[in-house]
Amino acid sequence: PPEQIKWNSAMRNFWSTIRFALIDEWEYLARKFPDVAPVRYNTGLWLLKVHKYNDAVVHLRAAAGSQNLAESARGTAFKNLGLALMGTGDMAAAEAPLRAALEQTPPDFRAYCALSDVYRQTGRLEEAARAAEDCRRRAPAEALAQ
Repeated sequence: PPEQIKWNSAMRNFWSTIRFALIDEWEYLARKFPDVAPVRYNTGLWLLKVHKYNDAVVHLRAAAGSQNLAESARGTAFKNLGLALMGTGDMAAAEAPLRAALEQTPPDFRAYCALSDVYRQTGRLEEAARAAEDCRRRAPAEALAQ
């Protein structure tokens, strides 16, 4: 949303309404096309973006596990599934999809950044330090800004 929503209540209300309308639309599409991996993937991405982590996990898990998802999107799908699981607070479950993101072709190296957080929060400080170094070394600059 634009910066102006901070001080313009009409604009803030508009963006809030749009947000819920888009959530409803993506969830409708996922129900209508449950076996279409790109629909499940995009639904999961939108739900992750609006912090509806439990719902995002369902859709991203379906997309990442589908053979119909484009190979080029698999790394990102697994990384986002890991992020959604982190959002739910399930750090133990987040590790496997984040590691899977690194095993895809192409890998999503931003998973190292999230793995560093998972390891730190689960008390595995040496692994956290290695993953943080891999994040700095291999992840795109825009991933580090997040």
